[in-house]
Amino acid sequence: MLVLYENIRRRREELGISQEELANMLGYKSRSSINKIEKGINDIPQSKIVEFARALRITPEELMGWNLPNDKEQHLTAMDVIKIPLLGRVVAGNPREAIQEADEFLYIPAMNHRRSEDFFALRVCGESMEPNLMDGDIAIVHIQPDVESGQIAVILIDNQDSTVKRVFISQDGITLVADNPAVFQPRFFSNEDCAALPIRILGRVISIQREM
Repeated sequence: MLVLYENIRRRREELGISQEELANMLGYKSRSSINKIEKGINDIPQSKIVEFARALRITPEELMGWNLPNDKEQHLTAMDVIKIPLLGRVVAGNPREAIQEADEFLYIPAMNHRRSEDFFALRVCGESMEPNLMDGDIAIVHIQPDVESGQIAVILIDNQDSTVKRVFISQDGITLVADNPAVFQPRFFSNEDCAALPIRILGRVISIQREM
């Protein structure tokens, strides 16, 4: 959501619109409401995202900071956006801590009949998945118990340590592989390890949000 707030401020300034003017355009009582939104103090309901985009003469996709392929670009409505929880941090390196309870939320496109309960987001910490996932990126995760070999997933180890890695599957077990092997060497877990620890796939990373 920080990208959204920053984009609102930047686009408003590009158009030479004051906070008071934008507040009047969107039905807020005072400029302080816009000021708090731009600072990330106040959240924006789904129904307001399209209104902000219309007032700022920009598409909702651009306002949210999404880069969709040209053949998939479309104007979003409030019903095209779903709210998903941002569940603390996940380590892209040696696992450190379990996924925490949600303390904030963000919005993603609701294409292909997506439901908010099918997704969560995690903030990446560490350098082991560079250059595909950078420290501070937000990984959008589709909840599913398994993935295809070679896909990037969020894995829970021993019910307490979570990590983001590529998962390579064999008859003997799974291997967690980093995109940056200088930071993290491949780690193999036998089928017995997976059952005993246990090792559990929480979901597949389908996209990322990155602050510029």
